[in-house]
Amino acid sequence: MTFTKLFMAVKLVKDITSSEAFLMLKQDSESKLVDVRTEKEIFSVGFPDLESIGKNVSFIEWNQSFFSNSSKNFIDNFREKFGTDTTGNFLFICKSGIRSNFAALTVEESYNSGNDVIRLFNIVDGFEGNTVSQEMHNKKNGWKFLGLPWKKPE
Repeated sequence: MTFTKLFMAVKLVKDITSSEAFLMLKQDSESKLVDVRTEKEIFSVGFPDLESIGKNVSFIEWNQSFFSNSSKNFIDNFREKFGTDTTGNFLFICKSGIRSNFAALTVEESYNSGNDVIRLFNIVDGFEGNTVSQEMHNKKNGWKFLGLPWKKPE
């Protein structure tokens, strides 16, 4: 097995853009969006609005703590929301694609998702955009900036 094939076999969390994520959510009934931002962030800048495609966003906060139980708390909340025998595509979003990656990797580790029953995706440009990617590619990105459906809580 070549190094590339081995790497792809090991890396089960795939990076996608917010535009690709919205398209997947529209086209695949098994796809679910998990917003891992804090309640304060969601109330101040808004969140993805999936009503137009008949879906809801699931909110499970990724706690940025150095305590060892923070990932356990996230998994407990994830399992409470989706169950232990869940299937389908799970797309994780945060402000800029960093916390959502940690959240997706935590689920990957917990669910042993190499069986293709559950597929995990990190939205690399996040809700507000990823400044590193913006500087590299000299263009803005992010769910909100790209004009994908969003709203602020009332």
